[in-house]
Amino acid sequence: RLQAVSGRVLFEGSQRRNLRTSGNFQILRDRESSAAVASGLSLWFGDKINRRRRRARVRMIGELQYLNVNGLDKNGGLRVNETIEVIEDTRKFALWPDRGRRLSFGVSAGQTLRLDGSGDRRYSLSVGGAWVQLWPIAHQHILASRVDVAVMAPLGGPAEYRSLLRVGGLGGLGAYSGNEIFGRAMALAQLEYRHVFMNNLDVNLLHLGWLRGFGGALFTGVATVAGCDDLSGWFGKGSYYGQVGYGVTAFLQLLGVTPQLLRLDVAVPLVRHRTQCLGHTHPDYLGEVQGLQPGEYTLPPVGLNLIFLQPF
Repeated sequence: RLQAVSGRVLFEGSQRRNLRTSGNFQILRDRESSAAVASGLSLWFGDKINRRRRRARVRMIGELQYLNVNGLDKNGGLRVNETIEVIEDTRKFALWPDRGRRLSFGVSAGQTLRLDGSGDRRYSLSVGGAWVQLWPIAHQHILASRVDVAVMAPLGGPAEYRSLLRVGGLGGLGAYSGNEIFGRAMALAQLEYRHVFMNNLDVNLLHLGWLRGFGGALFTGVATVAGCDDLSGWFGKGSYYGQVGYGVTAFLQLLGVTPQLLRLDVAVPLVRHRTQCLGHTHPDYLGEVQGLQPGEYTLPPVGLNLIFLQPF
């Protein structure tokens, strides 16, 4: 069950007062990799949004994953991912932005290499774009919208779960698990009403942090997903998923200085489907990989997600 635990440590920086170039280094693990490292470079341009960044950038990242065999894919090895994105982001404050937009378009290539000497190599290519827009209603009352479309194609050998697009989990519809919905293509739309209950608090948390405010977010979302073998059925009957939920947000300051956001989301899935993916029946296959007998595995009726950044 610990296979679903993910973590990331990210270091990012640039030369002092340099708003043209920045680099980052990451150490992470996720459902597919026991360990992974990544490094990237961002080239910034356009007007200044704040003292730290400009409004647009070209982002290039390379990632090396040591794959495990305890997930949905039973073949291990090494996977190399290369991504390039063009991003325009006019939002000023990432933890609680009140206006602006984010437009992005990216291409990602992946290569999976086996360490057992076999010639089973897999190659894939993904293309996607997203639009996030914040609509101020009143002071500390905001509508946040997101539209995301992506398509992937296996270039050498059949697709694997690790190369398919995921709709559930923290990056998509949080009411569904990250291993629940896969496809060759997906289109997703989300809407949130973000608001503040109380502000200007001064609650001392053992001198390690101060609670400054409470807020909430009422959200919904819908997605349509193509099959795992081709693009058939995309936008068709049985391809749609949806959610509704509510999140409670705490605004903190760590050590009285560093701003921090903490949000607990409770989301309910509106529809679930039994699907076929890569020769397996879902969600039954999720129980099989955990050693459960047929009928013993059930999907959780509610999704709980604790996050430290706004979901979009």
